[in-house]
Amino acid sequence: MLALQSALLVLLPLGFLGHVLFYTVKELLDPHTKSLADEARFWARPLYVLSVVVDLLTGAFFPALLQSALQEHGWSLAWNSSIFLLYYVAFAVCLVLGPTMAQRLGGRYLLVLGAVLSTIAMVLPVLYMSPETLILHRVLSGLGQGWVMVAVQAMTFYGHASTRAKGAHLIVYGFNGGMVIALGLGAGLGNFWPASWIFALGGVLEMVVVVGGWYVLRFVPHTPTTASSHITAFFQDLYQGLHDRAFVISALGIGIPAKAIMSGVVFFALPLVVVEHLGVAAGGMVAFYALGVLCSSGYATKACATIDQMREVLRRGVLAQAFLLAIFGMGSFWAMPVSMYAVLMAMLGLAHGLINAPIVAYTSTTPSSERMGPMRAATSYRFFERLGHVVGPLITGVLLSVWGLGVVLIFWALVSLVLGFGFLGSLPNRANRDIPV
Repeated sequence: MLALQSALLVLLPLGFLGHVLFYTVKELLDPHTKSLADEARFWARPLYVLSVVVDLLTGAFFPALLQSALQEHGWSLAWNSSIFLLYYVAFAVCLVLGPTMAQRLGGRYLLVLGAVLSTIAMVLPVLYMSPETLILHRVLSGLGQGWVMVAVQAMTFYGHASTRAKGAHLIVYGFNGGMVIALGLGAGLGNFWPASWIFALGGVLEMVVVVGGWYVLRFVPHTPTTASSHITAFFQDLYQGLHDRAFVISALGIGIPAKAIMSGVVFFALPLVVVEHLGVAAGGMVAFYALGVLCSSGYATKACATIDQMREVLRRGVLAQAFLLAIFGMGSFWAMPVSMYAVLMAMLGLAHGLINAPIVAYTSTTPSSERMGPMRAATSYRFFERLGHVVGPLITGVLLSVWGLGVVLIFWALVSLVLGFGFLGSLPNRANRDIPV
């Protein structure tokens, strides 16, 4: 039975990867793919997906691996959540420095730099497994993946507004598609391979990104990004956003809690519980979450043609998120079957798919976005999202040390419900105009 489960966890992600490669080759043969943006997206898509696969390849077992390493080396388990969130801190640093780096180096060199850092991050635990090397792994992984995402953004977020929208879709599709591939593949291989082998596999795959970025992307000329090119200007953008009521409400009430739940519950707490109490591969469960995001994000994007429609989609997402977390919390007090965990994870992914794209679209309609431009507004908002990624594991780790998982999940459900609907109700009324694409 374990062999069959592992085979499915490996074959299904490989099938999805085949779909990505087929779509890429189909675009290569398209005679209309002539612009620089199209060429950049063509080469960036497989490289970005592969980089995300490497980044999340160990996500199926990393929380449990970190906990085991801390115990073996006599470290306090209180370090668990702090080390886990270092990735998101490093990623946030990349968002601060990213526009300047992209302006100076260009997308190609920045992508290669990020891929090299990610390769080093994957090799370190192979050489020696300890809390120190896992700390370096988290920091270098955050920096590496941050540079790769900024590089892809720099190569695709220019030109006409519709071109930038396609670049944004590439990042959303690449991250969630890579998550499906990585977590399923890591969970399947984790049943038979030691952790060091999977880290080594990740290092080899990331080297493919290094070589591909260096040789293939040389055909894409360096085009300056429309983002702010100075660090001081980035903080000026944050200052403008903080003085925009609609921007602050959308970030604090909806965006940050959603990302805190994703990193603190989906990526940190639930994998620990699934591995420890159910004895099954956590990556397969999280892959169901990513599939749910992919399924609903396309619908959410099409359903948000006006501001009123966007608010309605956000209300549905917030309500579904709170309801599912409450079900998760109450179910954890009893022995829920594995199939129920999988269904709830997929449904939570559907709920987050209704939040992720509409909330970013909403920030592009705020007064601060109209002043600084949609690209700079999106960069500022993503920085706030990283704050959610940071506080999620930190708060969850503290609460888990005091209460059980059920109480923690119900806590996040209440936070989501109160903040989400409270802030949605206080959004300033604006004209129900069409949302710029």
